[in-house]
Amino acid sequence: VLLQNAVVAADAANQAKSTFLFNMSHDIRTPMNAIIGYADLAEKHRQEPERLQGYLKNIQVSGEKMLSIIDNVLELSRIESGKVTLEETAVEAGSIFESCIVMVQPELERKHQTMTVEKHTPNPYLYMDTSRILEVILNLVSNAIKYGRSGGCIRLTGRALPADGDSAVYQFTCADNGIGMSEEFQQHIFEPFMQESDDARTRYQGTGLGLSIVKRLVEAMGGQITFTSRKGVGTTFCVTLPFEIDRHYAPDPDE
Repeated sequence: VLLQNAVVAADAANQAKSTFLFNMSHDIRTPMNAIIGYADLAEKHRQEPERLQGYLKNIQVSGEKMLSIIDNVLELSRIESGKVTLEETAVEAGSIFESCIVMVQPELERKHQTMTVEKHTPNPYLYMDTSRILEVILNLVSNAIKYGRSGGCIRLTGRALPADGDSAVYQFTCADNGIGMSEEFQQHIFEPFMQESDDARTRYQGTGLGLSIVKRLVEAMGGQITFTSRKGVGTTFCVTLPFEIDRHYAPDPDE
């Protein structure tokens, strides 16, 4: 029985590896083909400045897309190999939300969506890895925007849970009224390159790596992530993370 289980596990691992490589190759090939195509067009229309400028812009956009895919793959590889190091500093707890709002505001306006932010931060300063926390929250908010309807609503909340001593536990929630997920797909959302429909990559311009990275980062920081979703109704993600409280931090009076 043990040998049979080992064979099944090995087959599943090989299948997962093959699927991962196939999807990664597909996702990289798309912007690469675009770069080659627009470069060819630029070569043919070198004497037409306006058209040439458009082709060069498309090459830049496609290059940035490919770089993003590669960065995500490398990030996932670093996390799974245990090479992620957390750099924690004392940070004003509410500043993470403020940074997130600044970054997503243009996309919210483009899709005519509204985002409400609620935060209850009784501990002004916490030790945290700002870039990692922001990466987690930004990924969840970006997904809510991407898979939300035009004119939809997103609610981002952060609140402290009961804790003792010099530690604090915070719960971050991102809820949307977007397209939601089927029950079948919900079993696989944290798997690399998973997207619900065959045309999702084309329609939503995503690689399916974001939630895999989020889950691994949250776990690396000692937290957990849960979610609820209903097809056609919306999705809510909940991230719970522990932090150390900085009780000695004195803000600069001139700030």
